[in-house]
Amino acid sequence: MTTKKLLAAALLGAVSALALTGAASADPIVGPYGSLGVGAQFNSSTGSATYDLGPSYAASLGWSFGNGFRSEFEAAYAGNGIDKLDHVKQGGNLHVVSFLLNGIYDFDQYPLLGILTPHAGAGVGFSSVHAGGFNAGGPVPGLISEKTLTFQGILGLETPLAYGTKLDVDYRLLSNPHVKFVQGNNFSQGNLFDHTLMLSVRYDFGSPPPAPPAPAPVAAAETPVVAPAPAPEPQRAFQVFFDFNKSDITADAASIIKQASDTVTAGHLAKIAVTGHTDTVGSAAYNQKLSERRAAAVKAELIKDGVSADAISTVGVGKSGLLVPTPDGVREPQNRRAEIELQ
Repeated sequence: MTTKKLLAAALLGAVSALALTGAASADPIVGPYGSLGVGAQFNSSTGSATYDLGPSYAASLGWSFGNGFRSEFEAAYAGNGIDKLDHVKQGGNLHVVSFLLNGIYDFDQYPLLGILTPHAGAGVGFSSVHAGGFNAGGPVPGLISEKTLTFQGILGLETPLAYGTKLDVDYRLLSNPHVKFVQGNNFSQGNLFDHTLMLSVRYDFGSPPPAPPAPAPVAAAETPVVAPAPAPEPQRAFQVFFDFNKSDITADAASIIKQASDTVTAGHLAKIAVTGHTDTVGSAAYNQKLSERRAAAVKAELIKDGVSADAISTVGVGKSGLLVPTPDGVREPQNRRAEIELQ
């Protein structure tokens, strides 16, 4: 199997692993993280050398800023067999140890298929490049052995595995300019490119940004101690709020929904209309489905509290009808809500 076919098969397997383990994107983490990765890579160069497919390993420590940006220090190793020099079959090997400072941006407001978060980044640092062990026609005098300025480009996808843990698959292009290549008994300058498909596990040691407190339920009006008067009008409108990109009912939301269901089951009002909303992050189609899931989650909680399913109607309006008007792409907690209206 050719190098390109091997890399294509590895990429298909990595993306399949992401899809099988995927979950909805979580809120961003603020604080330190660490990652370990293993991959397959091959080298290409502007010199006369050609290389075999080889392994690659990487470890990094970094900091997430909570707004999509991350910075990290990475140490990596890549090893390859040298296939040919000057079109002559060889038995040598190439070792590249690199140390880089990377900057990465996670596009968590644009999840793919609702489970995969794209990211892109770049890095700069230096590499120690060493080659040796040639055996064609006897030992070749002169080895590649030098330190060189290094640049890196990163494109990848990630998905949560469990709280604080993510699975990443990356394509990484490492560029080492002006490396010495052995050509017979002579040296020549050339550019060494390391193409890597890397599968990594990352653990975030930080915590999500604090969520804004849910608004307190409106207290019912007290009946004045005077002459007998009609009972106060029951509360007709309620609001519950959701975490970013979530439709799960929180403890605060469940308490408010219980107030609405108690009003209906007490016989004051007969029907409930639930309207789901989102903030402006993401596409209109994705937010429409998310708003419908939020409305459906509220309906399920009302049924659990004893309200008849026939008495509940639901609708999702996506990122229209904002409580707090914002531009597109803004995470506004007050807009991630469902409205409950008693009729």
